[in-house]
Amino acid sequence: MRTAFLLLSAASLLAACSESADSTAPRSLATKPAVATPDAQASAVSTSAAGKPASGPTITYLTSPIANIDGVTFISNVAYITCPAGSTVVGGGYEFTYGVMNSRIGYNGPVGTNVWKVLVYGEGASTVAFRAFGTCLS
Repeated sequence: MRTAFLLLSAASLLAACSESADSTAPRSLATKPAVATPDAQASAVSTSAAGKPASGPTITYLTSPIANIDGVTFISNVAYITCPAGSTVVGGGYEFTYGVMNSRIGYNGPVGTNVWKVLVYGEGASTVAFRAFGTCLS
């Protein structure tokens, strides 16, 4: 039974690969008939030199000034990012530029639709410097 199956499989394979059969490979564009589309119109979207749409959303990345905590006068501080008028804050974050130890994040997130707020608490007499980042979309 196995021998008959193997012979039948081999015969089928040879028949499929014979030169008289039509190829199943796709034809190139040069051999396909051209299709006339007289009603086709150009797209109304204008493009820039890079081929991208000339108009669309604008992304702005902002960085706040460095906020300091000296552990004596200031035991906490806030850094804000305010997006330009007409844009929305879509993300943000923070970076410690000095003194990460003995500090904690009180808040890191949006306030309303166009402000990103970072609140840091210094623990003890630690000196901490940090700044906020924001991403705005208009």
